[in-house]
Amino acid sequence: RVETYLYALNPLHRPSAPDRDKQWTSSIIGECFKTVELSSQSSREASSSIAADGIHVLVDLMGYTRGNQISLFSFRPSPLLLAFKGYMSTTGLDYFTLVTDITASPPELRSVYTERFAYIPGSFFISGHKINHKNVLDNSGSKAPKREEQEQPGEDRLLGQGQIHEIIHQDRLLLCSFNSLYKITRHNWRTWMQILAVTRSEANKTRLWLLKDPAPAIENLCKEAEEFGLNCSRDMLFTTHVSFEVHLQVKSRCNLSLDTFQYNSHGTAADILSCPLARFLCS
Repeated sequence: RVETYLYALNPLHRPSAPDRDKQWTSSIIGECFKTVELSSQSSREASSSIAADGIHVLVDLMGYTRGNQISLFSFRPSPLLLAFKGYMSTTGLDYFTLVTDITASPPELRSVYTERFAYIPGSFFISGHKINHKNVLDNSGSKAPKREEQEQPGEDRLLGQGQIHEIIHQDRLLLCSFNSLYKITRHNWRTWMQILAVTRSEANKTRLWLLKDPAPAIENLCKEAEEFGLNCSRDMLFTTHVSFEVHLQVKSRCNLSLDTFQYNSHGTAADILSCPLARFLCS
């Protein structure tokens, strides 16, 4: 017999949360034997709460991502501590076992990890795209329909970016990166600017599409782009996040996806690989 306990590190019931998130939260809670919200507890208190439940295997899904409480694991609230999916780099902590695969964590790089590896066959990454985006993916769940087949009423309103519609229907190459801007190193950015400067011409008019996340980074990036004779208002497009329901439709409109050297991609890569995009990977 296996009992599943859910420990929420952030508030479970946020009034501002989208209805879809609330539905998922309710569904997950309904599948668990017990749910405990730990957001108001210190790391020591949270660890004591978990230990009191007699948990045999404790899985961390957050690592150092926003809202984590990774310090609670230092109190060893469970005999076996697993790190899975949310943070696939090393935590620098030696009491975790990382659930991974040989592609994400090659054996020859084991020396740079403090964690033990627990390899699973195939890919560690679980994607719900085939279920959540049936309107975008074909029956095999491997690609999206062509651009001209994706138009849906009200999509530009959901995007909140009317200029996207204009760009899509012009004959130009659209490069993109949907990683957060803080993941872009200077070397990374200058490489992209070189690509953009070479491919941009009066006939081609290549443009780079990025997220406004975080928005304050845009000014610095634009200043750096000027060294290459590029202008943000002319050569780049910064947009906000779009709703979950249409985000794959939006991303599939890009021609070539660029990856960040230092961080690479995680969920973002899964999105792009589900779309009919070429991908430019640097490691």
